[in-house]
Amino acid sequence: MTLFQDLDDAVGFFGGFCETIAREWVGIDRLRLDKYYMFIKTALKCVLEFCQAHSWNVEVVENVIEVLDVRIINSDCPDSITTFISEQFYPLYSDVHSETTPNLFLTKLLMSFVTVLSRTPRRICHVSS
Repeated sequence: MTLFQDLDDAVGFFGGFCETIAREWVGIDRLRLDKYYMFIKTALKCVLEFCQAHSWNVEVVENVIEVLDVRIINSDCPDSITTFISEQFYPLYSDVHSETTPNLFLTKLLMSFVTVLSRTPRRICHVSS
C-alpha cells in the first residue's frame, strides 16, 4: 500500500482486496486457510503502515475504516474473516502506533465492530484476555 502515491488508488486497492477475499473465501480449501489468514494479516498491517506513513491523516483513516466497514465488518463477508480481523487488529495496531497517534482510527474501527455485534443474532462473541 505504501507504494501508492494517490490515496484513492491505495484505498481502491485495499477495497478490491477485501472484496476478493470475502467473495472467494468459501472456495479456499482448509489446507490453505492458514496461508490466507497470514495474507489478510499482512494486508491489514500494510494498511496500518499506510495510515502511519500519512501521519494518521483524518481523510486516510476515514477511507480505510469505510472500506473495512462496508466490505468486511458490516457486509456479507464470512464471520471467520471478520472475527480474524477483530482478533488481529489491536496487536497489529499496537506495533505501528505511537504516543502521538490520534485515537480516531481505533475509535472509528471499534464503532464498526460495536455495530456488527449489536446486529449479530448468533452468540459467537469471544473475548480474549
